[in-house]
Amino acid sequence: MTYQRYDQLAGLVARGGTTRFAGRLIADDSWFDRVPLGLDWSWEDESYDYTAPVSGLTFAAGPRFGTGAVEIRYRGVAGRRPVVTVWPPTDSVRVVNRAVTGGAGDSVDAVRVHGTADVTVSGAVAAGRSGTAMVSVPDPTATAAGIFRAALRRHGVTIDGRTRKGVVPAEARNVAALVSPPLSEIVRPFLKFSHNGHAEILVKAMSRVAAPGKPGSWPTGLAAATAALARLGVDTRLLTMGDGSGLSRRNWVTVRQVTTLLRAVRGRAWFPAFRTALPVAGDPDPMVGGTLRNRMRGTPAAGAVLAKTGTLTGVDALSGYVTAADGRALVFAVIINGSVTGAAGILDRVAVTLASSGPAT
Repeated sequence: MTYQRYDQLAGLVARGGTTRFAGRLIADDSWFDRVPLGLDWSWEDESYDYTAPVSGLTFAAGPRFGTGAVEIRYRGVAGRRPVVTVWPPTDSVRVVNRAVTGGAGDSVDAVRVHGTADVTVSGAVAAGRSGTAMVSVPDPTATAAGIFRAALRRHGVTIDGRTRKGVVPAEARNVAALVSPPLSEIVRPFLKFSHNGHAEILVKAMSRVAAPGKPGSWPTGLAAATAALARLGVDTRLLTMGDGSGLSRRNWVTVRQVTTLLRAVRGRAWFPAFRTALPVAGDPDPMVGGTLRNRMRGTPAAGAVLAKTGTLTGVDALSGYVTAADGRALVFAVIINGSVTGAAGILDRVAVTLASSGPAT
């Protein structure tokens, strides 16, 4: 649900004929439980978009569909502090601009203070240069409701009462609706850009399927995910999952489990959509190369490796498919733990070696 889709929904409400509502705007996020953050997530990462709170009612700042975070846009102005704006427009964060215009580059950072809506923008940006920093919001539900309320106002729809959280009454009348794109489409930005929020939302959605009528939760959703992996032939006896994205340090998986999964899904009807959604090594197009767009360029792996990245401090992983030089289709998975420096270069060398390989001996 981007800014544009909330605007589209508001337009549908306006075309329904009612332009004034005497009651309040009620934001219903009860589809999921009220546990917004993973139990193992680091507090120092709280302000970043990759650890944004998970909500049953959320929003995406842009066309890459990262959820629960806003863009802090800045532009250097000679003789003044940089101009800073928030997108989508919202009052759910309060910006303190301490950045300066100067120098020749861009070193601006934006951090939300733990447990608050206060975002401090600091650093320096050259005059005439612009950029974007992503910051999570403390309450995606409230932000989404604010975006929708503003969209209704633009379309001439007035709501007399205030906005609050609640549950849709049983007697409520459906005025307008937007249907989500299918998972076969959502999976592309999800995997290309490694959206942690998508993974967590999908886990809680799986929980709703496993236990209809109960709010989606991590425990129930992860149990459902584990059962699904078992049905695909993965030995789950040595599998532990603390969340859906991999942020938790309690996600313990073996490379054999990963390669078993990658081999098994090739026989599924949805495999073409899954394969297309994987980042392609060395392709500069963000919607193709994704997280691998700047890696393995000019090597035999460029265009031949389709793989998913995984990165934590001290952990680097790369898993997917390789078309070898002799045309063989290979499956691989590499996980490096305890690295004191980034190990992406080692993973890339493995992938390049596989892509360069000839007939098996």
